[in-house]
Amino acid sequence: MKGTSIRIRATDFPTHRRRRRRDQNSTCCCLALIIICALIALLAARKPIFGAIRHLLHKQTVQGPPRPEFPLSLSVPQHDWCRYDIVPFEVALVAADGRPITGAAPEVVVLDAGGDIVETVGRLASVPLRFDAGKGVWRGSWPVPFGAKAGTDAVYTLEARAEFAPQEWGWEPPEQQRKREKEDAARRREREQEAKAKGEPPPKGAASSGPQPEGEAVCTATASFRILRRERAELPPGTCVVTWEPDFPDGQLTRPDGTKGDWKAMLDWAQFMGADTLWFRGAVTETYSERGRLTMQNPWNQHNLEKIPEMAQEAHRRGLKFGAWAAAMETYPNRPGEHAAARRWKPGYRWTQDFSRSQRVPTEEAAISLLDQNRPQHLAQFLAQMQATEGVDHVGFDYIRSGADWGSYELVEGFAKEMPVVGLPGEWGQFGPNDRMGWLCDRVDGGKWASNVELYHQWNWYRAHVLCRNLKRILDESKLQKPLWTFTLSWWHGEQHGQDPRMFADAGVSIDAVMLYECDTVAQYDSLVEQWREGISEEGGIPAGHINIMGGDQVSFRSHQKLTNPAAPEELYRRITTAASQLTQGGPLWGAFVHDISRICAPTLATNRGPYSGREWALAGAAAFSTVRANWGVQPVKCELKAPKAAPVGSTITCELTIENTTDAKLKGLAITVMDTAQINRITQTQQVAELGPKQKVTVPIQVQITGGDASRASRFMVAAQIRWPAGDYGKQVRPDLPCLYTVMTYLNAA
Repeated sequence: MKGTSIRIRATDFPTHRRRRRRDQNSTCCCLALIIICALIALLAARKPIFGAIRHLLHKQTVQGPPRPEFPLSLSVPQHDWCRYDIVPFEVALVAADGRPITGAAPEVVVLDAGGDIVETVGRLASVPLRFDAGKGVWRGSWPVPFGAKAGTDAVYTLEARAEFAPQEWGWEPPEQQRKREKEDAARRREREQEAKAKGEPPPKGAASSGPQPEGEAVCTATASFRILRRERAELPPGTCVVTWEPDFPDGQLTRPDGTKGDWKAMLDWAQFMGADTLWFRGAVTETYSERGRLTMQNPWNQHNLEKIPEMAQEAHRRGLKFGAWAAAMETYPNRPGEHAAARRWKPGYRWTQDFSRSQRVPTEEAAISLLDQNRPQHLAQFLAQMQATEGVDHVGFDYIRSGADWGSYELVEGFAKEMPVVGLPGEWGQFGPNDRMGWLCDRVDGGKWASNVELYHQWNWYRAHVLCRNLKRILDESKLQKPLWTFTLSWWHGEQHGQDPRMFADAGVSIDAVMLYECDTVAQYDSLVEQWREGISEEGGIPAGHINIMGGDQVSFRSHQKLTNPAAPEELYRRITTAASQLTQGGPLWGAFVHDISRICAPTLATNRGPYSGREWALAGAAAFSTVRANWGVQPVKCELKAPKAAPVGSTITCELTIENTTDAKLKGLAITVMDTAQINRITQTQQVAELGPKQKVTVPIQVQITGGDASRASRFMVAAQIRWPAGDYGKQVRPDLPCLYTVMTYLNAA
């Protein structure tokens, strides 16, 4: 665009406001005196004055509204926004007589502090506008893009640009006026000559009957706003958690030593693994018969909730922290047929909707819609109850997403209304509800998203936006002060499931527990880690320090592709430690978790373990915890166990255990225990290190034998050891609340 740029600013600086208040205060007394005099004068000459007022009002009515000062103005309703917000704005584009211009929308972009255009979700550089005929303005919305810079200095500028004819406003520069008059005279002569050649009289108003010059100047209006981010909750790093997902166990569980016990065995396993926290699924909406009917007044399995105070008390007695979570938006049973049969026993929620492309109708899921108004209230009540429960240190949500991975199509109305949707058809207003769902489903369901990537980004962003609005409401209503964690899915930083750790952080989440479970291959897992660190197509990676992120893997032979070489527990260790050091930019993960220890100690869930014992899975998780804490230096030692890659059955194998004192304090009385594992004969069962000086390192030999082969596990066996030290003051960086335990393990093959 060519022409003169007119920049509009509507500022009211604090100094101006203070001066105005001072001037107003100084004239108050004078104003009162003037009013009294005016009343006296009015009584004396009321007829002439009233006549003048009537004349003035009549004159204003005839003249119409005041002439606008500029052709373009821009406004934003507030200055500060969060990363989950949609920033709305209005643009008024008017002619010199004040009438709205509706033919062509102004161009609107968002600029960063350096003046560069910031693309919004869907890679839109220019923000689409819609004309509001009722108010006579253009409306637009700018969803804060994934990964946008946020903070007190993250100021952005909305800039609207439109062409206008300056002569209509009396702003035309002299040289431009002379040029226009010259062109008008030439146009008039040309029209007169054409009329003369046709034998017609000269046209009247020839100078102004031709096309008027437009777009010879550009008017630019700006408005600034800021994207803030909620500061990271200050929680101690190196936190390691084990989770329990099933209902509270009434039967017997297996303890780490192989004996049977009650529910307290889950805490035995937490201690065996060196975890400092146990998280328990306390609130779940599940019903399998009319006897278990739930209502809006009673939406939870009360048996789980009733056990939380006792569990929290026992955890604290053992020096462990305790957390309880709710299955936020999922109900059970949740398979389509089961849900349809059990729905009459569930509370009357609004259910999320998938869409059948073959039948062209929506299908109901067991997950609760993000548009349901009762579930946020129920979740807020759960948080408030946990806030009031002594011994509950953390509170959490699982299934904090919009139901099915490809569903939640009931959100399509708001999506099209609130977002600048890529490719939205012009006839959208004539579509029925099913047509609208179908249009979106046809473009984002299953593999269809690959051909509609920008629309897919927008859809996932909008789902996260609605979810974060609900989260903010839940936290505001509950007045929760304890740290809130959320289990989030991992693909595309959670984006593919309508989740985003930065948006969650702004909504009030303190800990993002990333579920690194669902990968089909080892290479796919490594690609997932790279996504988090380096970023995806529309954004950068996840920076460390913005939110407390912990990576977790689960006890599951299937989820580790039924690996035997490397062994599945060995791969669990690698995945957790790889994520801990590589998942985020600029630093290690805040912590780690192992999900779900019921598969370690509940006999009915042993099929999840494959050919490996619960004890072996637990030792792999324990070793991962120790490595995560070593990344942070929050324990006084760092250990490593080395062994030959293979050895003949029955031969004596010497392994090397290295223990390093990483502190400036002296360590005394370190106890080493070689763990009892499958097909390993422990020639060395225990060892002692009497003293380890500051920064000192020692290597301790450990001897074992392989007692036989096992084809079901590729004859690959674990050697593991645990190192303990006495509690004490080992410096500021070392956390005294953590277990004094370090677990190491390695695998070797029977040759």
